[in-house]
Amino acid sequence: MGNPYNVAIIGSGFGSLVHYPGYNLHQQFNPTVLVARDEKKTQAIAERIGIESWSTNYKEVMRDDHIDVISVATPPSTHFEIISDALNSGKHVLCEKPLAMNAEETSKLMRLADETGLTAMMNFEHRFIPARAFLVELINSGYLGQIYEFNITIKNATRLNPRLRGYNWWSDKKKGGGVLNALGPVYIDLVTQIFEKVKDVKGRTTTHIPKRLNKRTGKMRTVTADDSFSAVIEVSKSTVGTVHVSSVAPFGRGTRIEFHGSDGYLSILEDGKIRGAKLGSDTQPQVLVPPKHHQLNPAKDCHPLTTPFLKILDLFSSGISKGSSPSPNFHDAHRIQEIIDLIRD
Repeated sequence: MGNPYNVAIIGSGFGSLVHYPGYNLHQQFNPTVLVARDEKKTQAIAERIGIESWSTNYKEVMRDDHIDVISVATPPSTHFEIISDALNSGKHVLCEKPLAMNAEETSKLMRLADETGLTAMMNFEHRFIPARAFLVELINSGYLGQIYEFNITIKNATRLNPRLRGYNWWSDKKKGGGVLNALGPVYIDLVTQIFEKVKDVKGRTTTHIPKRLNKRTGKMRTVTADDSFSAVIEVSKSTVGTVHVSSVAPFGRGTRIEFHGSDGYLSILEDGKIRGAKLGSDTQPQVLVPPKHHQLNPAKDCHPLTTPFLKILDLFSSGISKGSSPSPNFHDAHRIQEIIDLIRD
């Protein structure tokens, strides 16, 4: 085992909540600097989490030869410039979803990553949540036979209150805010893990809450980003599915994922458990326990997503050592972005 890779984390929100503890727990990485725009806030967060140093100038950090990795956890509108600078500076990149603002940008980043030969990956950590990992394994092993339809529905009220969840970059379409950019990649990634190609996509985004409280001014400000979206995804003439996500659904019960096929049924319902039933042998769906190879040891005193994030870091460190970009990589992100663009249109 060689020396750990030195990491600069750009973004003090999710970057400090999930990225920092993940890198700090992983033996192959050494998180050394936190980068964000607000000087006082960045310093306070850096001191709270215990990272070695902090900065407000990511370009200066990229000129540091001691930094090996740039971990991007900033608003999507900033991703293209930051990642381009990182790759051109010879840094490996791990990026939060989505990769960029549109497929034109993701295509350019994908090509640049390929040209540099640097490791460029995405944090699709939900792939490694045990129930979801087992769901994908069962479907891809033929549990359902021919897939007829799938329905992915996420309904919650996390952004229902426009004063409690006030105006910030998340409310600004130009900065990449909105539910489609925040959660769309998570669940469209699930679709692309199962289906190599999709035939057609139709969708729409909606903004149900038109104004949110700007807590700095005390005034309501117009929202330009979506708070829900719906999509119909046609895989083939015999396979079609829907994805519907809303963050403003009163009494919404959470996540519900269902797949129906010629041989049976699989689901992950609101309790997070995977259930399955086979035609000819089961009368109703039964809880299925993910096998040992999908089980995770929870990271103590950390955000729940830190644990699957560690699996991403296993792949990332392996990719750096081997000179490759394991999936989920920028190619995966570009394919997902193409679908997101069609939903937004």
